[in-house]
Amino acid sequence: MGAESRGNQLVRDTVVVIRLLEIALVLNDEKDCSTVELEKLKART
Repeated sequence: MGAESRGNQLVRDTVVVIRLLEIALVLNDEKDCSTVELEKLKART
């Protein structure tokens, strides 16, 4: 695996981690979050 390939994989992995963190934050705060906002987040993934 070359340096460019490793860099691309790192970017993809970072994006996945950020999405998981966003989902965790929303689900953690679900009681204060509207259903519309939850549906928007689900549509993004």
